Amino acid sequence: MFVAVLVCAAFRLNSCLAQQPDASDPVPNAGPSDTRSTDPTTSEADETAVADAAVVDDVPGALAVAKSGSGAEIRLLDVRCQSFQIDRLQGQIEVRIAVTNQSQQPLQLQQDQFRLQAPVATNLSLIIGDPLLTGPVTLPVGESAEGWIAFNMIYGDAAEPELNLMWVTGDETLKLSVNDALRNPQTGPAVIHQIGPRMRLAVIEFEHPLDNLAVWLLNDIFTDLERTGVRRVVLDVHEETKSDKRMAGALYSRGLVAWLLTAVRNGERRNRFQVPLQIRSPVEFDEFHVVGSHLKLDRAAYFLPIAGLIHSQRADAVSAALAGAYRDVSLEEALADFSAAEEGIRIEAVQSNIDRLTVRQLKDLVEDQSAASASILTSVANHLDLVSDPDVVEIMAGLANHPARAVADSALRSLVRSATPGAAKELQKCWNRSELNSTVQQTIVREVMNTKDYRHTDLLFDYARRILADDSETSQTEEAAESPPIGDRNAAGDRKTIADSRTLRDILSIVRDEDKDAFRTIAERYVLLVSRPDLQDLLISFLLEVADEPAIPAKRYIAQRLPIAEETASDSSSSGESSEDSSAESGSLTPEQKESLRLRFGPRGESKFSGITNVLLDTIRRFPEP
Repeated sequence: MFVAVLVCAAFRLNSCLAQQPDASDPVPNAGPSDTRSTDPTTSEADETAVADAAVVDDVPGALAVAKSGSGAEIRLLDVRCQSFQIDRLQGQIEVRIAVTNQSQQPLQLQQDQFRLQAPVATNLSLIIGDPLLTGPVTLPVGESAEGWIAFNMIYGDAAEPELNLMWVTGDETLKLSVNDALRNPQTGPAVIHQIGPRMRLAVIEFEHPLDNLAVWLLNDIFTDLERTGVRRVVLDVHEETKSDKRMAGALYSRGLVAWLLTAVRNGERRNRFQVPLQIRSPVEFDEFHVVGSHLKLDRAAYFLPIAGLIHSQRADAVSAALAGAYRDVSLEEALADFSAAEEGIRIEAVQSNIDRLTVRQLKDLVEDQSAASASILTSVANHLDLVSDPDVVEIMAGLANHPARAVADSALRSLVRSATPGAAKELQKCWNRSELNSTVQQTIVREVMNTKDYRHTDLLFDYARRILADDSETSQTEEAAESPPIGDRNAAGDRKTIADSRTLRDILSIVRDEDKDAFRTIAERYVLLVSRPDLQDLLISFLLEVADEPAIPAKRYIAQRLPIAEETASDSSSSGESSEDSSAESGSLTPEQKESLRLRFGPRGESKFSGITNVLLDTIRRFPEP
């Protein structure tokens, strides 16, 4: 697979992604950079002083560097924005800088030497972690100081303002453009790759939080991508950025999601709650997906339609962005992408083209990849259900026994989803060969639950029955099925670990809805044997609805959950001692009863049951008589 890497060049808001155009090339139309707001108060003295500063762009790790004639150097290392809203800057601009004294004498540093040149008034803010200065500092020759400086700023325009960091040192004023620093081709936050079939997908790797500065920068990148004909975009916001990330407020988050939706065709129609914005993406792409955004951690925006827009995995975003991209691609080109380095390309290439292969081609593909990377086989195995040919069942069955767990699980999931004749029978064979609660059974159960494919309810029934039987140890307590005595349970630590109780509860709910007779059989047999109260509550609730004489199981259930305290017979009663004295001396419960209560209502980690539940209380109210 051919991958072209386009690095975001040092451009103003109307620059292109690639190199500067030749003289013979047409000059691009004036872009948003022509409307960048500038500071109308800049003095001629400032401009003259700034002209003496040498700006260096190739210092590793620095967005921008400027050096005075005397040897004082300032490096802009990072920049971020903290704002209450995404479409207007109401907060502060924060810059991380390093100052190095390369002169021949000590360098005096003070906070008032730094200012942010902007179209509106700005002032230094003391609310910043790891500050560069907390007071006047004398920097010795050859030493450096590094830290953050923050500037308060209220800017209500949607257009990007021109922001310049100014440092007065001696009789010189050094200026670093914040806007251009973010567009540094070597150290800027945006790197763009064009990948996929015929290079149709642009992936923007973005190492910067999605703040106001990022929106202005990305809007410019979107414009340049449109000029190159790109219609599919993935914005990969790296989780580990060099800027720290603080959780945005609800208003900010909703605005950010609303802005992201403006970058996809008809995206705003997917927004159930319209958020008025004065800023929007200049381009509506056919496909636009975001991955790695910190927004997925912000519950304030949970109600917005981020499903299908924001993904937790890059492979999912790339695959979704390439939907339909293989319609006019030859089979040879598609097969080449089966082994692409980008996982998302492999997934979509296999998903979109696997049904174009003959069974012979599929077998050859599997055999060729048997010694290759398991990730390729995993993609193939996970989509074999899309091929409706009985001979494919043999391929799925073979891959279900693959030594690589990821390949085997993918083949099992395909068997669950497959409607091809023979797939269900082969799935049953895999089930019968596996051990109780093994990885094979867990994979099958999860896929049945995820797909809501209840053709395999019989497997769920068997799973639930065997798990409950194993947990209840029915092989050793057959007599206890009728009326298990109070306190006659093994300690919690002696029991086998069973499946997650929530998953098992969900399975039992499905079995109950799909096959009431089968569920009744399970409920009657295990209601008094299970060790988990939530499962017992589920079973008793159903039995009370369908039992001919519900009082019988109800009373047994209550007696088991609330053991009756019986006073012990006092050996000294015959000698005339009072029962109160005897109780005070020996206690009112037998050791067996005390142990039973400890197992049921003791501290966390000791009790077998978690105490009183609503189902138990409702049952007691319904059947109050012992």
